[in-house]
Formats: sequence, C-alpha cells, structure tokens
Amino acid sequence: MRATLENSRLLFIHLQKSTKYYSKKYYGAIHNWIINNWPSIKARLLLYFRLTRLDKPIGALLLMWPTLWALWLAAEGIPSIHILMVFVLGVFLTRSAGCIANDMADYDFDSKVQRTKTRPLTSNEIRKKEALLVAMILLLLAFALVLT
Repeated sequence: MRATLENSRLLFIHLQKSTKYYSKKYYGAIHNWIINNWPSIKARLLLYFRLTRLDKPIGALLLMWPTLWALWLAAEGIPSIHILMVFVLGVFLTRSAGCIANDMADYDFDSKVQRTKTRPLTSNEIRKKEALLVAMILLLLAFALVLT
C-alpha cells in the first residue's frame, strides 16, 4: 500500500512538472507571440469588426425586432433562454455574413460611392478570398447554433 501511495505521489509530481514545462514552452510561446504581434492582431480584428458591420449594429437590431416578436408568439409567452440566445446570436451571425456578401456583390460599385469606398473590402484592406472565408465561418457558426 505504501509503495502505491509513493508511486502515485511521484507520478503526480512528474505530471505537475511536465505540465509546467509544456505550459511555459508552448503556451508561453503563444502568449509571447500574441503580445509581440498585438498591434497587427488588433488592427486585423478591427477590420473584421468593420467588415461585419458590428460597428453599426442598427441593422441587426432591426432584424432582432421581428425575430423576438415571432419567438414570443411561437412560444406563447417568454421562450427559453437557450432558444432566445440561439436566435439572438443567429441574427448577428447571419446579418454579418450578409453584409460581407453585399460587399462582395457591390465591390465595383462601392469603390465609386463616397460613403462606401472606405469599407475594408472595397479599400483592399481585406482580400475577397479572406472575406469569403470569414462569411463561410459565420454561416457555419450560425448553422451549428441551429443544431444545438
């Protein structure tokens, strides 16, 4: 019995040391990379924020009104918090993907309009393939929400 306890203690100490080693080695490297590249990461995230029009939430809020109304009617009262969160997140995800699709469709036209020529896709701050990838990820997330 004593040997088993000693072996367990030694195994625990080994696991503890190896976890600290790997955390410092790998997660420390990831953390350092993020810290060192934070200005460019932050700038990229802000471009995605603008690409998905999250800086102008009025469109999503306008879509939210009929969505919440329909949920209230379908549930005959207040829907469950899970259903409510699925639809609220779904509105933001699909609206953001729709904004990207709109930017891609109006790419040539938007570059000639004063109001839209500074959008990330039109000003070539984000490539079309990258924007398409972001839109696909948003749509896949929305689809995954429906499956929950």
